[in-house]
Amino acid sequence: MASMNLEVQLKAQILGDEKLLKQLVALGDRGSKNAMKAGIRRGMTILRQGVRSHIPTHAKSIRKAVGSKYNDRRGVAKVGINVGKKKAKGNYAPHGAMYVLGTGPRYHADGSYAGEMPENPVVQKALKSHGSKAYREMKVKIEQRIQKEAGKT
Repeated sequence: MASMNLEVQLKAQILGDEKLLKQLVALGDRGSKNAMKAGIRRGMTILRQGVRSHIPTHAKSIRKAVGSKYNDRRGVAKVGINVGKKKAKGNYAPHGAMYVLGTGPRYHADGSYAGEMPENPVVQKALKSHGSKAYREMKVKIEQRIQKEAGKT
């Protein structure tokens, strides 16, 4: 059986945009951190919507279980099925890992064949189809937040 942990890391760096980098440095630690957090959260929203768009509409529990989580202290942003979800809230899909990773052949207790689930890499599909849009939106949001933070000082 495949591993139950699926982790996809997306590292974003703002390169080549000297104007944006100079503005971030000018804001100081707190302002630049707020601007980057806002941009990261915007990118996570785009990717979360992308993951949902790759899940069929009949799989309602899986679609509801798509979420995101951002840990500010560790600087880790996650998007996926059952990410940031609570079991008690009703939006958690315990079979989410089987949907994404698939299963091998399964059998009933009497030995008859029960079937298997194919792998469905919705997170990777979302990264391919929505990754560039997420990056563009992150950059726009960071620029907007820089203007807002600069107005505070």
